[in-house]
Amino acid sequence: MKPYDADELMARIRVQLRSTSGRVLNCGPLQVHLERRQVFCGEAQVPVTDTEYRLLALLAREPGQVYDWEALKAAVWGEKASSSPEVHLSNIRQKLTGVGGGRLIRTVRGAGYALRAR
Repeated sequence: MKPYDADELMARIRVQLRSTSGRVLNCGPLQVHLERRQVFCGEAQVPVTDTEYRLLALLAREPGQVYDWEALKAAVWGEKASSSPEVHLSNIRQKLTGVGGGRLIRTVRGAGYALRAR
């Protein structure tokens, strides 16, 4: 039997348990757990608001797909859009930067936003 690092083994087990418990959208280090409404970047859980969660879930469904403001508004806020996606996406970027995933959301000048397909 080969020697192993217990911390690494536990980390791998946690990742497997997360990915097998419900539907999970994976995009590089980002994992969006749809049933548990949780977001992880690598091993770290990212605390997100309900709006931030809905934005990430939308972007993670189709990594690389560019969503303009109208598409984000319709999918996340519906008819009662009262805030700008830029503010929420900026907050998400700050939170992801804190756990090593700051460059996952890209701005496509004049077109919208997309999750980087890694």
